[in-house]
Formats: sequence, C-alpha cells, structure tokens
Amino acid sequence: MVKTLAIFDSRTKWVRPCIQAALLRGWQARQIQNLGDVLESKIEFALLFPHAHPARLLSDQKLAQLLLGRVQLITDYNQIMLYEDKRGQIKQWGKWMPRTWVCEHLEAAREVIEFIHEYPLISKADVGASSYNVRLLRDETAAINHVDEIFHKGIRVEHCDSLGTHSLQKDYVILQEFIPHEVTYRVNVIGKQRAIFYRYCYPDRPMAQTGNVKPVYALTEELESLLGWAERLLLDVQSQWVALDVLKSEQGWKLLETSLRWPWPSPGDCDNGVFFPGGKKWSQMWDVLIDELEVGAWGII
Repeated sequence: MVKTLAIFDSRTKWVRPCIQAALLRGWQARQIQNLGDVLESKIEFALLFPHAHPARLLSDQKLAQLLLGRVQLITDYNQIMLYEDKRGQIKQWGKWMPRTWVCEHLEAAREVIEFIHEYPLISKADVGASSYNVRLLRDETAAINHVDEIFHKGIRVEHCDSLGTHSLQKDYVILQEFIPHEVTYRVNVIGKQRAIFYRYCYPDRPMAQTGNVKPVYALTEELESLLGWAERLLLDVQSQWVALDVLKSEQGWKLLETSLRWPWPSPGDCDNGVFFPGGKKWSQMWDVLIDELEVGAWGII
C-alpha cells in the first residue's frame, strides 16, 4: 500500500525538499493548504509547521486542531500549540529548566527580584527565536528598571516571522537563572534519530547566535550523557519532531526551550553533521524522516 504524506508550511521553505524525498521513495506527497485538502486526499501523515506571525500562527493552530485524530501528525499537536509560547512551555516542562519565575503582576516581579540576589539574570518574552527578546540584567537596578518598564509602558519585541512583525511585551515577565556558558547544545529529534549541534554565543553577549554552530560527528562521554538526559526529557515532552535547546550547569543538563523549526540547509559544514544512531548526514534530513516513518516510529491514529 502506497504511503501518503502532506506538508503544510506557510513559509514554504521546506515544502519542495520534503515532497521530493517522499516521492523518490515511492510515496504520494503533496502540499496542503487547508482541512479540505487533507480529507479529499485521504492523507495518512502530515507535517504542519506553524508561522511565527501571530495571526497566521492562530490559523495554523486551528488547522492542527481540525487535523487531530484525522491524520497522524508528525509535528505533534502539543508542540504546535506551544510554538511561540515560552510561558506555556515553562508550565509544561519547567522542572527540566533553570530556575524560572513567571510574573504577571509588577508586585510579584519586584518580590522575585528582592528574593534572588544573584546576577546577572535573564529576562525573556513569550515570542522570538535566535536569542531575540532575551535580555541580560546585570544587577538589581537593571532588573527593577526592566520590570517597571514592562508593566508600565511595555517593551517592543520581535516575532522573527520574516515579515518584521513587532508587538509589546506587557503585563508579564519571564525571569530565569543565568547559567554562565560559552556554548549551548541543540538536540534535533526525528523519530528515534538524534543530531547534536554546538551553538556558540555572540561575541558580545552570552546568548546563542544563529549560524554560529558546529555539528557533532562522534559521541563523547559528555554527549552520551546529554542524549541519555534528552531521552528522559522526551518521555515527558512526548515529541518525535523537536529541537531541544540545552545548557549544562553544575546541577546537570537544563532545557531552555523546544522548537519545531531549525536551520536547514545549514551554514558552514553543518550539512555533513551526523544523525545518531542511523549515521546519515544532516543534509539527508528528509530521507531520515521517511526512514523513521517506514520503520513505524510514528503510529497510525
């Protein structure tokens, strides 16, 4: 029986290579635009990549709700609904993260600042990728001024949607323990396959810089530990298509956030990175997906 795959990506970047990989393996594959496309084609598997633009994101999430139970979602429902929602991710997986405080009133934010006494401190917004809208608060005065501005006037944040969309962060602040580091680790999950990247910081601030990355070609004891921790986390996250952004602290590995999108094709020599345990290259990502679907890494609903 011929397998069927659909991809919905309003940014369209991944549509062609995904469909091409599926067709070369004898699958039926097509781009979908709405629920009607799915029902007419009797699609078995669907990849849905939500857009970061607020209005488009809501539309994409509505489509995911309609698809749920009708097809096997490869990009899982929970990740789609928590895309661009750091407070939602904290609520779900905060126990895996550095110490984090979500404050939705100025008084609560002031109380946290009085309690912490450890600087620098990180502030985040719900939205943004590639370290956008992540701020380093170097001392208590900076922290007080920052939360006062958020709750009184609001702070402009970028949605990183390629359209230049901005909004105001107001009436909430996410404060997080700062873990000194020069590199974060990204674990990309596709079915049972794992790819790892080192993500180095900007030259002028301790935050991961998109494109400043190096792929892992061989596992070390440290990276084996990372993968073991990631497997335990994934039992909680329950996703088979996800990127885990991770820091190493004195207390062990800590999740920063999850994501459904990542750079592909990648800068530098990253396309030669390796998936573990399968051994295929990062440039073969869509072949890896088809491999995992064919061995039953995703079940049929």
